[in-house]
This record gives sequence, C-alpha cells and structure tokens, in this order.
Amino acid sequence: MNHILPPNRDRTVLLSRSDARMLAEIALAAVQQGHGEQALPILDALDHETPDHPIAAVGRALMALHAGRADDAVRILEREALGKRHGRVPVQGLLLMALAAGGRYAEAARQLDIILAGPDGASRRLAMTIGTAIRQRAGQPVRP
Repeated sequence: MNHILPPNRDRTVLLSRSDARMLAEIALAAVQQGHGEQALPILDALDHETPDHPIAAVGRALMALHAGRADDAVRILEREALGKRHGRVPVQGLLLMALAAGGRYAEAARQLDIILAGPDGASRRLAMTIGTAIRQRAGQPVRP
C-alpha cells in the first residue's frame, strides 16, 4: 500500500527532481540500516514518480541482499532496473555484487566483462577490485 501518493493518482508528477533525490537517499539509508519495510512506501512513490529511473528497484534489491536473498536481488535488478533509461551503469555494479553474493561466479564474470568494457569509471574500479576473486571462483584465468 502506498502511503505517500493518493490512491488512483494520475501520472501527474508530484515530486520535483530534488525532492525525488532526497526521498531516494532517505529510502536507501533506511534500507542500509535494516529498516526496509519503512522504506517501501517511499520506494513505491519513487516507482510511480520516476518510472524511467531504477532507484526503487535498487532499493528493493538492496533489501533482498541485506536479507541474504541474493537471487531475489538479481531477479529484481534484471527485471526492474536494467531496462530503465537512467542510471543503468550503477545498476550493473550492484548486479555484479548480487551475482557474486549468490555464488553465481560465472555470471558475475560475464557481468564483470560488461562493466570493464563500459564508460563508467566508478563501476570499473569496483569491478577491478573484486574481479580477481570473481574470476578465480568462476574457474577463469585472472586478467590484469
């Protein structure tokens, strides 16, 4: 149930971009502190207000990861976040972490290659940091 938006609300935008960002930060902080249930209404509102952005799916994926449900996090990211027009690169990094957390090292190694070939420096640094361990666990040769 959505406690932020009125029921049966049309597609009129109620939040400014800065308001949506602030709500996303609040929701993600709640998720990271183990209060995901309190974040759900905010994530639902963000889903409604920012349908082209993956932030709500990222929040739900983080909730799943914190609960030890890496496979659920992977499903959420693949179904709800990767296809969004905005914010795709950070989603790829989180997907890499979720695959590795779930012990899906061969898939994580493929995701690692996608990130390393991409333009995002922060995701590449993350990938390079954990890439050696992922490749070793996937039974692949370690690359420089």
